Amino acid sequence: MLYIDDSGAERDGLIVYGWIECRPERWRHALRTILQMRKGLYRDYLVPPARELHATEFINGRGRISTRDDVEDKTEWKTLGRDVARACLEMLAGCEDIRIGAVYRRTTAKGSDFHKEKGRVYQELLEMLDARHCKRP
Repeated sequence: MLYIDDSGAERDGLIVYGWIECRPERWRHALRTILQMRKGLYRDYLVPPARELHATEFINGRGRISTRDDVEDKTEWKTLGRDVARACLEMLAGCEDIRIGAVYRRTTAKGSDFHKEKGRVYQELLEMLDARHCKRP
């Protein structure tokens, strides 16, 4: 099972696709690990379980990922965001049922050419993943 998400930005000339995957028979275990992590994020940092985790919104203190109301200083929001990111990465690194990956491409394309290039990167990613899965027993 795969979940693929896109990132990057035309203004930066960056196309990024990241993914998370697990074997279908291990899905229940992977989901349990993720749900436990989300409970921990709420317990430790007051990050609501339903809150989407977009690193660009919180890792540099740009967004308020937590419902904490005792944080005023922007530096504290950065620290909190980095702590949340670290907790997520540690969970991913420690879960044998989950694999993650990413591909990227730099481009100078703009407008519709950027979106065409983004489509090509996605197609290449799907072909790579398909070839890899065809090799598995």
